[in-house]
Amino acid sequence: MNDVFLKDRAARDCADFEGCGKGSTRVLSEGEIRKQKLEEVKFPLLILMFMIGTFLLTLKLHSEELLFCWKATAVTIPYTPGDSTVRFDAPNGNRYVIDVSKAGCKKDQITLYYRGEDYQGAEVMTVWWLFPVCYLVSLGVGGVLVRNIYKTLHSTRYATQNKGSGKFED
Repeated sequence: MNDVFLKDRAARDCADFEGCGKGSTRVLSEGEIRKQKLEEVKFPLLILMFMIGTFLLTLKLHSEELLFCWKATAVTIPYTPGDSTVRFDAPNGNRYVIDVSKAGCKKDQITLYYRGEDYQGAEVMTVWWLFPVCYLVSLGVGGVLVRNIYKTLHSTRYATQNKGSGKFED
């Protein structure tokens, strides 16, 4: 094959793809670039808002539980592991049945917390590892999403071409 044929063929093949060949690129305006970048980060932003909401809800529930336990009276009673309820003999002589299904306790005793004379409202603390796991998951996923959004918004993938110089700028 001759050299002229190969050069012509290479030039035609390259010109078939956008971005190859002389004059085949489409120059995007700054507004179009910004619009494309915002389209790309729309779904990650939605997930990030969900993760922020999850973190704030976890923080609220954890702080409410800690405040309740610090201001409440604690009583330790016998417990059979696996039961979802426990009987509690209050100081006023009445017997109350308290739901302890969120405790996840594997010991012979369980600690209940109640305020004042509200024995029926006695509660057990949630499983100790629940809140740290929620914090780690929401912060970890949120951090990855923030990094992804930042990299997308500051990427140079959408380069615009200066009209006079023939060079691309970010």
